Amino acid sequence: MPRMPYTNFHDINLDWVIKQIKKAFTPDNPPPYPVKSVNGRTGDVTVTGDTIPVRPGGVDVQTALNEKQTAPNSPGTPGQVLGLGANQTPVWLDQTGVTDVKIDQSSIVDQDGVAVIPLASSSDLGVIKTLAGRGIRVDPSTGVIFIYRASDADIKSGSSIYAPLTPSNQENAVFYGLASAAGLSTASSLTMGTYTNAAIDKILTMLGVYNRILSPAGNTHTLLPCPFSYAFGEKAELNITVTATSEYHFSFSCPAGTPTVMTMTGATATAGDVILEAGGYYEVNVWNGVALYRKVEVTGG
Repeated sequence: MPRMPYTNFHDINLDWVIKQIKKAFTPDNPPPYPVKSVNGRTGDVTVTGDTIPVRPGGVDVQTALNEKQTAPNSPGTPGQVLGLGANQTPVWLDQTGVTDVKIDQSSIVDQDGVAVIPLASSSDLGVIKTLAGRGIRVDPSTGVIFIYRASDADIKSGSSIYAPLTPSNQENAVFYGLASAAGLSTASSLTMGTYTNAAIDKILTMLGVYNRILSPAGNTHTLLPCPFSYAFGEKAELNITVTATSEYHFSFSCPAGTPTVMTMTGATATAGDVILEAGGYYEVNVWNGVALYRKVEVTGG
């Protein structure tokens, strides 16, 4: 026999009360079906076009369904996309976007479809950039590459490695380059167009057109040809070696009490004041094997 609810001051049938409370629907305990009614209908409702009337300003569902566009009858080819044709009807269209990126006929697209432009090298095409001190620059307004020449200061210091020389200031390169090539360590301190005596000496010596006078000690010498000259001073004995194919120039003086004992090897003939006198001062030129002696009268200056 089912237990009916009862109560008194002594007993309360809590078990039955709790079960009934659990059956109540709340926001935390909704009914098992989500829709209570459809336009006033309950239960298993079948919806048709007449079931839900169109509200003023709403969409006529039936009309929209009747005017829907139909997909193309045939499938597209690989790579095509669905679009609209000239009559606003669906058609398959070829893609017009970029499908590959190549450099020198070789693709640079990786496996993820990303175009990775390589850096250029002496053997590979690719992207490059310029540096101000490397002799090449880019005009930012036009994108044109141009040569950035060495400035006057660059040429004077001689320290720029990459800046090229151009005709606009080539005279600077000649001036400072010649002094530097001659071995003048202070070439960069020169004023453009003006050589110091030290610079002239080194440049002419390098070019072989400057007559330098040497005064070596001793009595025996193998002479260097012109533009070198020798001033031996007073010599009691002098032994000279030359060749018959070059030009030589030297001078000496005899002691006051006796003439210099001269020996010359390499000369094929002699001429001039060949008999030396005590106290005499002599200049000797050797050309084509002939030694020409000339006594020079020296007076006080």
